[in-house]
Amino acid sequence: MASTTLLPFESYYGAILNRDDVTLLVEACIAGLATSFTTVPRKVQVRSGSVVAFREREDGARWRDSNRWSPSKVQGCFLQYQEVEVGPWGKRIKTDGLIKRTLTVIGSDGGRWRVIGYFRQKDLGKVRSRKSCFFGVVYHRAELRGRKPQFDIRRKARTVPK
Repeated sequence: MASTTLLPFESYYGAILNRDDVTLLVEACIAGLATSFTTVPRKVQVRSGSVVAFREREDGARWRDSNRWSPSKVQGCFLQYQEVEVGPWGKRIKTDGLIKRTLTVIGSDGGRWRVIGYFRQKDLGKVRSRKSCFFGVVYHRAELRGRKPQFDIRRKARTVPK
C-alpha cells in the first residue's frame, strides 16, 4: 500500500473489513473526528486503502471514481465490485485490480451514510495489521481536539434495510 497520508477525499486510509468498521467511521464523521465530504468530487483517483464516508444527499448526487467496475456481488454485509479492464476481447476482471466495497447505514444523526472502501487483495495482510490501530486513531484524534468520543458503536448506526 502507498503512503498513509490522507488524500483530500479520504475519510480514512486502511480498510473496512466489517460492519463495525463502517459504523465506527460514520460515528467518527458525525462527531467531527474523521472527515466526510459534503460536495461530490468528480472522478477522483482512488488507491488501495482509500476509504470514503459521506452522508447521502437528497438531490441524488453520486460518488464517482475513475475506475470501471464489475456488477456488484453481495460479500457479507457489503456490495463488492471488482475493477475491470476493457479491450478488444471485451471486459474482464483486471489482474491485481482494486476491489471496492460499499455499505450504507443510518447514523446516529438519522442520516443515510455511505462508506466506500478500496483495496487490492495482495494488500489485505498489510491492511489487517493496520486494522488494530483503527480504534486508536479515532481516540487519538479526539484527544488532540481536547475531547473523547462519546459514542458506542454497538448502539448507534444501523444497516439500511434492503
